[in-house]
Amino acid sequence: MPKRFHATEIWTEDWFIELSQEEKHLWFFVLDDCDHSGIWRPNKRIFEASIRGQVDLKEALKKFNADKTRIEVLKNGRWFVLDFLIFQYGKHLNPQNRVHLSIIQRLTHNEVNETSIRPLIGVNDSPKDKDKDKDKDKDKDALKRVKPLSIVSATRKKQK
Repeated sequence: MPKRFHATEIWTEDWFIELSQEEKHLWFFVLDDCDHSGIWRPNKRIFEASIRGQVDLKEALKKFNADKTRIEVLKNGRWFVLDFLIFQYGKHLNPQNRVHLSIIQRLTHNEVNETSIRPLIGVNDSPKDKDKDKDKDKDKDALKRVKPLSIVSATRKKQK
């Protein structure tokens, strides 16, 4: 079961406040049910069964995209949540990372418009490389702090 981040400030955004209860549920359903690349295959029947209510997908999509485009409808009818990747994975996708490569392949397979994802794709430091750099910096800082302490403690031992 995938775990997803959710933006808590959504509850104060005008476009979201204006949605009906069913449309709000649909928004979160799309975010939770989409694949790891932010692509959702609309399934009105499953959604309506889960909320025991009804929703007009076309009307909901219009409201989702009222003030800015949040969802792009792909040629195959699936929905692509535009800000999903940045929110879940950061500003760049690294093809060297297996998860990111899988996302890039899903986007290509579903013919996602390149202009929607262009700033995301680029070779960057992998998270492991960044962690190694942070560890090196921490080690340097620790050495700076440890040396004076060890000299002081050694001096005190000699004086006793």
